[in-house]
Amino acid sequence: MGATWRLLNEVLKGKKLRPKPNSVFKVGVQEISDAMEIERRFCHYFSNIGPNLAKRTQYATSHDDFLSGYFSQSVLLDLATQQEIIDKTCKFSAGKSAGYDNIHV
Repeated sequence: MGATWRLLNEVLKGKKLRPKPNSVFKVGVQEISDAMEIERRFCHYFSNIGPNLAKRTQYATSHDDFLSGYFSQSVLLDLATQQEIIDKTCKFSAGKSAGYDNIHV
């Protein structure tokens, strides 16, 4: 336990202080105290965070928004042979993660 927590526990003499949840929430100028209405407002707020942020954010809809020019042959990949894959994977260092068989080695 850190020194800060030790000091706080000494000051509080072992009393457990639990914060009480707010019973009134202010939305604009309106104060809401009905638990069901508070729950409904929280649910609405958190379920709409993504769409509301998306409305305020300008984002690209296509790679063309960032790139100009002709790039049809800008990336060329050759197929790997079975032996190349074996050689590369044999060079991986052993870790503590389980393999595809869920066995830790």
